[in-house]
Amino acid sequence: MRKRKVLALLLALTMLVAMLAGCAGKEEEAPASEAPAASEAPAPEAPAPEEAPEEAPVEEKGEYDIAGTYNDDGTYTSWGGITYPLGEVGDSGENSDYHLTFFCPFGFFDQGVDTYNDLPRRADILEATGVFFEFHEVGFSVASEQFNLMCAAGDLPDLVQVGQYVTGGVGQALEEEYIYDLTDMVEEYAPDWWEALQNTNKITIDTSYTEGHILQITTIQNEYINDMGTLTRGDWLEEMGLEAPETLQQYEDYLYAIQAEYDPEYPIFVPTTAVIPDMQAAFDSAIFQIGSSTVSTYLDGDVVKSGMTSDGYREYLEWFKKLYDDGIVYREFYTTDLSEEEQFGLIGKGEGGVWNNTSGSLEAAALYLNEENKDMFAEPIPKTVNDEGIFDFGSEIKLADEGYSISTNCEYPEIALQFYNWFFTEPGSTLANWGKEGVSYDVDADGDKYWRDEIIGPDAGTWDMWLAVWKNCPYLEDVWVMFATNTDQENKCLEVWNRNDRTTTDHTIPSGAALTTEETTQVATMSTDLCTYASEQLLKFITGELELNDENWNAYCAQCDAMNLAEIVAVYQNAYEEYLSGARTAGAAAAAPPPPPPPQ
Repeated sequence: MRKRKVLALLLALTMLVAMLAGCAGKEEEAPASEAPAASEAPAPEAPAPEEAPEEAPVEEKGEYDIAGTYNDDGTYTSWGGITYPLGEVGDSGENSDYHLTFFCPFGFFDQGVDTYNDLPRRADILEATGVFFEFHEVGFSVASEQFNLMCAAGDLPDLVQVGQYVTGGVGQALEEEYIYDLTDMVEEYAPDWWEALQNTNKITIDTSYTEGHILQITTIQNEYINDMGTLTRGDWLEEMGLEAPETLQQYEDYLYAIQAEYDPEYPIFVPTTAVIPDMQAAFDSAIFQIGSSTVSTYLDGDVVKSGMTSDGYREYLEWFKKLYDDGIVYREFYTTDLSEEEQFGLIGKGEGGVWNNTSGSLEAAALYLNEENKDMFAEPIPKTVNDEGIFDFGSEIKLADEGYSISTNCEYPEIALQFYNWFFTEPGSTLANWGKEGVSYDVDADGDKYWRDEIIGPDAGTWDMWLAVWKNCPYLEDVWVMFATNTDQENKCLEVWNRNDRTTTDHTIPSGAALTTEETTQVATMSTDLCTYASEQLLKFITGELELNDENWNAYCAQCDAMNLAEIVAVYQNAYEEYLSGARTAGAAAAAPPPPPPPQ
C-alpha cells in the first residue's frame, strides 16, 4: 500500500496513540480493590426484529455537534459534560494525580522513535486530559505470550486490547475477570463516546455489545469507506475498447481477451484460497476458502446454509476449474503466495492483468513500471452482480473499529473511561485525526484543514514510517483524512467500490446473530477436521486429481455432513432464530436512553 496515504491516517493515529497509558492513580478515591464480576444488572430488552431492507445504506441518525465549551479558567467542558483536564500532571508519573499504563506491542514499525513514550503529541494530550500515561511496551513477536503471562500473574496494565490475545475474545476475558464490565458506566463517564455510538446505525450499536455487555470502547467512524477491491490494467481496457466487467460473462470474456491479446503469466492473480473476490452474487452462494477454518455460512431466505457444499459453490468450482484448465489461473496458484511487491513487479512488466488491492496500490504499482509499460494505469472493477444487476452478498456497514478495554487492575476505571472519552470531543478528535495546527496541518481561508509538507511532502521525515502503528486507541475518526491527497483515479476506485445503490445484504447473516463465546468454541472444535478435509478434496477437484462429477461431489457432501457440517450449521441457524425472536441480546441496548443534555 502506498506510504503517502498510510501516512496521513497514521499521523492522526500517532498523536492519538500517544494517549494510551496505564491506570494507577495517586488520588485517595475509593480503589476498586476487587475485580468485579459481570454486571448483575439485567440486560435491556432487545428491540423487536426488523424486516431486512432491500439495500444496505448506512442507517444514519443525523449528525450532532460535538463542540463543547472552552472555559475562562482554561479548562474545557465536553458536549457530554465532562471537564478537562481531569487532574494535575506532575513532572513524573509518581507525582501526577492519575497514572495510566497501556499494553502496547513495539518493534515492528518503530522507525523514528526508541519508545512510544516519546511520541510528538504526548505532551499535548497530557496537558489536555490531565492524565499521565505511559506505554508498557513488549516485542511484537512475544506480545501474545507476554500478555497471557501477565494475565496469569494478575499483572495486566490498565488499558488493553484483550480481543487480540485471549482465546474466546472479550467475553472470555470478562468471564476470567481480566477486564471491567463497562455497561453501567459508559453513559456517565464516556458520554461523548456514547453519543457518537448512538449516531451511527443499528448494526454498529448491536455489535458494540458482547452478549448484552459493553466490554470495550471502540473507535467510531463518521462514514464507511471501503478501500479494497478489484483492479485491472485500464490501458488494456482502452486498447481493446472494453469497459470494466460487471457480470460474470463479461468478467470471463475479459479474462480470455487479456490472455489472447497480451498473454500475461497471470491474467488474474488468485490467492491460495482459490477465491476470486466478489463472485458470491453470480453463483448465489457464499464461496468457501480453501484452507479456511470456517464453513462459509450465508442466508437463503431465513435458512442458514454453508457455502462448503451448496449447489452454487459447485458451479463456482466448475467455473474456476475451467479458468484453471485454460491457463487463466496460474497452474501452481495453490502453492504460490506472491507478496504485494512481487505482484506489482509482474504488473509493471505486463505479466499481470487483474488483481485485488487498495486504491493506493495504483501509485505503488507505478514504481515497478518499465519503459514498455510506462503509460499503464489501473481501473477499478465493480463487484460482479447477479442477473438482476444486484450484489446481494453485501457486508453490513459498521462504523466501529478497534476495541479497547480496561483491565481489572486499573484502580480508577472511571478516570480511564473519561480519558478515552476525550478523544471523542472536538479537541481530542482533532488531535487524533490531524495532530496539531501549525505542526502537522494548517487551515485554509475556508476553514478546511490540509496536511503540511512535513507529513506528506517529498521531504517528509520519519513520521510516514511509524505513524501506522497508531491504531492503538479509540477515537472519533474522520475517515476522509486518510484520503485527503487522493488522485482522481483513486477517488474513482472509492466510488466504484462503494456503490450501495445496487448492493443488498439479503444473504448476509446479521451481526446481531453472532455466536456466543460457548457456541464459538463449540463450532471451532467441530470445524477443524471438517475444514481440513474439505480443503484437500476441493483442491483435488480443481487440479483434476479427482473428477468433479455427481458421484464424487455427492460423496464429498455426504462426508462433510458426517463430519459435523449439519450440526455446525444448526448452531448458526439457532443463533439467527434467537436473533429474530429478540432472545439474542448482542445488541440489546440499541434503544437505551441518550446521555444527559449538554451543559448550558
